[in-house]
Amino acid sequence: MPASVTPDAWGSGPWPYAGRVPPDDTPRRTRGPAIATGVVVAQGLTLVAFGAWLMVARSGGTPSNESVYQGSTAYMFVTGALVLLVALAARRGVGWAMGAAVFVQLLALAVTYEMAKEGFWAGAVPLGLASVVALHSLLSPSGRAAFGRS
Repeated sequence: MPASVTPDAWGSGPWPYAGRVPPDDTPRRTRGPAIATGVVVAQGLTLVAFGAWLMVARSGGTPSNESVYQGSTAYMFVTGALVLLVALAARRGVGWAMGAAVFVQLLALAVTYEMAKEGFWAGAVPLGLASVVALHSLLSPSGRAAFGRS
């Protein structure tokens, strides 16, 4: 640390301080929770995008069952919004977000299994890999510590 910068000069302002090395006792955010949050954001945006795609596909013709179409579209939008809320809470380090994010990943693994069983490997492989990466990031020691768990 440069001689002109003392630990007292750091204050309580936001991190990062441009070009400075933090004192050893400065808490640092680890990459584990950030990776998991990024995966959850991508999953939420994918659900919202799929809901939008369903709406666009509807404009091209009449669905065979209007009620199923409306329910599926609404389900994709609501579920995507909830997953994005989980990602926002995880980004802020809210304790309950870890459990919700793990639950989302376990559901994604179940969807991965069904995709693979039906032979849709183009969807199963990326979803499965993303879910495993997110679970590893959430359940690693740094991920658990970010949510206040030992």
